[in-house]
Amino acid sequence: MATKRIQNHRQLIRSIGDNITLHMQHQGLTWRETAERVEVSTNTVGRWARGESECGMLNLTRLCRLFKCRLHDLVPDAGS
Repeated sequence: MATKRIQNHRQLIRSIGDNITLHMQHQGLTWRETAERVEVSTNTVGRWARGESECGMLNLTRLCRLFKCRLHDLVPDAGS
């Protein structure tokens, strides 16, 4: 049961990373530009984009503001 939850959590992090990457590409933003606007390091944005680390609620909110999108556009099932 715990293994399934861990797998689901990792998949969620990868999905968020994929969505962040798509929005960055759509807006023509690099990791560096995104990092500067969200006030985090370039390495942090890279880890999010690769699905290697979690993006906290504060940074998700900042990303939504930057991308002019809603939370459910970045986080699967956030709107349900």
